[in-house]
Amino acid sequence: MAESIYTQLANQTALTPVDGKDFRHPLPEGLFPTDKQFESKEELLAWAEKNDYTYPLIQKGLQKAIIEVRAVFKSCKKDETWTEDIGLKNIDDMVWKIVDRPSSGQTDEQKAMSILGKMSPEEIAEMLKKLGK
Repeated sequence: MAESIYTQLANQTALTPVDGKDFRHPLPEGLFPTDKQFESKEELLAWAEKNDYTYPLIQKGLQKAIIEVRAVFKSCKKDETWTEDIGLKNIDDMVWKIVDRPSSGQTDEQKAMSILGKMSPEEIAEMLKKLGK
């Protein structure tokens, strides 16, 4: 399951699947803001300016955005046959959006089951042992 950018920035780690197995690894030290900085326009801009990252980050973002435009251009609904007009409409409908912090809307039981589903039997046993169960 993909983690939100907020979770990754809060932990300064990423979960990356390689050959069917998930690996948690650190983000490169100093190259990413905290989740709090990411959530605030002012703090994010201050962080980028302080670290002299504004220009390269805008370049990188625009480079990635062009890749996204190309993917959106060639996409269509399953029941449609792609045409250039559909592709052009798709890219005309694109807008820049702020990445809001996600709200899960899950019950505590659903959250717990989600967490347990990511744990190995050994990790569950260890957790239960620590809780005295």
